[in-house]
Amino acid sequence: MENRPRHINRIAIKAKPERIWDAITNTEMTSKFWFNCEVRSTWEMDSAIEL
Repeated sequence: MENRPRHINRIAIKAKPERIWDAITNTEMTSKFWFNCEVRSTWEMDSAIEL
């Protein structure tokens, strides 16, 4: 049996990649999208993301 996901969700965001990255990594912006949580990470490959 293959270990594949049953559901795939796709979202189209009409914004430039730089704007999306800023929304993910800028703590002032992320609190708006993550229910007043702050996102912390080093944003290095395989690093943890903490809310």
